[in-house]
Amino acid sequence: MTPQTVGNFTLQYRRDVDGLRAVAVISVIIYHLFPEILSGGFIGVDVFFVISGFLITQIVWREVAAEHFSFGDFYRRRVLRIFPSLILVLAASLVSGVFVLNWSDLANLGKHTLAGALFFSNFALWFEGGYFDIAVERKPLLHLWSLSIEEQFYLLWPLILIATHRLRLRFFSMAAGVGAASFVVSVYLSYAEPIAGFYNPVGRFWEFLLGGVLGILSATNRWRPTSIGLSSLMSFAGIASIALSCVLFNRDMVFPGAAALLPCFGAALILASNPRNVVSRFILSNRLMVGIGLISYPLYLWHWPLWSGTYIFLHGKVPALARIIIGVASVILSYLTYVLIERPVRIGGKVGKKALWLLACMLVLATVGVISWRSDGFIKLSRVVSDAPFLARLVTRGEWSNAVREGGCYLQGRNDLNHGELCLESRRPLLVLWGDSHAASLYPGLKTLQEQIPFGLTQWTQGACPPLQDSRSRFNSNCDIINQRILDAVTEMKPEVVILGAAWVHPEYPDTNEQIVNKLSGMVRILKTRIPTSHIVIVGALPRWSPSLPEILRDYVKRNGRIPPVYLPPPENQMNATLQELDGMLKAAAANLGATFICPEEVFCTTSGCLTRTADTPEGLVSFDDAHLNPSGAEFFIAQIGSKLFDKGKTRLARVDK
Repeated sequence: MTPQTVGNFTLQYRRDVDGLRAVAVISVIIYHLFPEILSGGFIGVDVFFVISGFLITQIVWREVAAEHFSFGDFYRRRVLRIFPSLILVLAASLVSGVFVLNWSDLANLGKHTLAGALFFSNFALWFEGGYFDIAVERKPLLHLWSLSIEEQFYLLWPLILIATHRLRLRFFSMAAGVGAASFVVSVYLSYAEPIAGFYNPVGRFWEFLLGGVLGILSATNRWRPTSIGLSSLMSFAGIASIALSCVLFNRDMVFPGAAALLPCFGAALILASNPRNVVSRFILSNRLMVGIGLISYPLYLWHWPLWSGTYIFLHGKVPALARIIIGVASVILSYLTYVLIERPVRIGGKVGKKALWLLACMLVLATVGVISWRSDGFIKLSRVVSDAPFLARLVTRGEWSNAVREGGCYLQGRNDLNHGELCLESRRPLLVLWGDSHAASLYPGLKTLQEQIPFGLTQWTQGACPPLQDSRSRFNSNCDIINQRILDAVTEMKPEVVILGAAWVHPEYPDTNEQIVNKLSGMVRILKTRIPTSHIVIVGALPRWSPSLPEILRDYVKRNGRIPPVYLPPPENQMNATLQELDGMLKAAAANLGATFICPEEVFCTTSGCLTRTADTPEGLVSFDDAHLNPSGAEFFIAQIGSKLFDKGKTRLARVDK
């Protein structure tokens, strides 16, 4: 293709850039389908950001410098580029979601459709992120966070470029300053608030700016290496940096932060090299890589909904063959989307009319998304309302948070280290509730028990922090600090009863059953040494309902057209098998340590299954999600075990006469 020259700008199509796009999208897809093969393939998104900045900045700065930049023209081009494939994928996801997803997931899909259509997916996911968030595989539109960040950047970047030009500022000084500030934000948030660090757009802007600076240097001929040998070395170093990132990085590391420098500068080295170098000519510019690069955008859009839908449909057990089929299907759909949808829309006239139609379609999808979201996945329009009205409304996360005193006695944030004064009662005998959110969910039941038995209640609970030394919680790196503070306080207070409770087995907890038992035994021994007269009570794992108890009940109504029985068997899966094994190990360990072990499964479950509700009301469901007890569930549980808490030696108490 002939280079396009405008003023002192030279824009030339580079086949190797499409090849680099292929490297990026292949990395992401392999990571999602086979993370054990390419544990760091997620860096492909960062490579995309650098490429995007490289290409778009050249176009915008050329028009700004020539003083004929038009926001209308720019965004019309963006609409024609981004909307056709995105509309198709959003529509296909919604339609297939009606048949594949449960109501809760369909409601989330509606919310994410709205967020994707209006390009704020990163913020939606940021605010959802945390210990209570559902598995990412259950979010078919999760991947749109990157597209949202890109469009948010291009809402601001043209304004900054125009201001730079009109105020006669130095482009490279401006870019260096903005990029440095963005990088500092990324490094700080990645350590202090990892979820914010991942989804905050400001912390990603430096990646676009890195590509933008290279784009201007290249287009103005200020950097155009003529040495093929030097360019080959640069490209080899660049592709090696990307490959190392793909192999050495993993989802548990701090990212993006400083780690993102390696793949981003790898991409930058390739973009800064002469395209006639060995790597570009023989690897990145071959027909296969260029072809994949040309369909990389629809390929990125299609692969994740296909993977997520399959994961949900097969209940998380996706064999290797199915993963390969997902990859092949993604390529086929992407090619058809590119040939039949994307390319015909982008070429030809009537640009303004096409853009308006695309905007209208996107608004329709956003509206459908709102309806799905606000109607709980269309459940309020379904027969569930008449067949089982108590399932039409559920106890919300906010209602549960209020019940367990979140923000004071149950702390959720990683940097929340101090429990409030209201968490400590001085009345004797004193019971201390210590553990994570599963332990916190017991509080309403203990509070009700106080109406029958006079005792003081102290609640020190922290999200994703089991009461273990060296807890290794992936969600909260401050758990050991918090647990040590609680241990020291318990030692000083010498309570009559200490309840140790947690999920014990959780994706955020990397310990095996043996490690859990050893660490918990160590904690009990320390307590026995420091407060030998106290009664130590270990509460085992609560029954697990996957994906959640409300969804299991709703699906029962959907399938059978009648109210579910009060007792239902929980799903047979690896998680519940692991928990049953752990209960047996904890029971034996507690007996040897002189502690009391309480098995929630023995309280909630019979041969007919496990208790699902105490009443046919929204508040009557035992759990509001997969395990956390609603207040009604906690009250039922504590009512059954109350005597075991205080019927031990000096802690035996008489009931309050009513």
